[in-house]
Amino acid sequence: MAYLFAGTMNKPDEKLASERIEPLIREKTDLTIPNDFEILENLIEHTEGAFDSDYSVGLTIEYKESDEKNILEQILKSAELKSDKGSWKKYDSGFDFEHNNNEINRAEPFYFKVDTINNKMELNLSHL
Repeated sequence: MAYLFAGTMNKPDEKLASERIEPLIREKTDLTIPNDFEILENLIEHTEGAFDSDYSVGLTIEYKESDEKNILEQILKSAELKSDKGSWKKYDSGFDFEHNNNEINRAEPFYFKVDTINNKMELNLSHL
């Protein structure tokens, strides 16, 4: 994970490099997102005075309607499998990936949502 942020975490209020977005989401949720998404929000904030480079990531992307079938197929298929990372929960507006509170996620708890009504994905991650 530290490798993903190397070079993007040197200054407060930086942005996550575009080529790092897809690998980060895949690492956290096993979801492979389409390459042609639009970034709506992309912010990395560092915690001032933190002991060890604490930061948070706020990311919102919009995907094309034509990519939704592939996204849904991946979510539904992975919902049938047991994962140490977490599990998908269905809601009226789409799906939330609820991470397991285990060693894999403890240092970087996160929230990930796929909004199938508005074709958006949202990632909020904290590095503690």
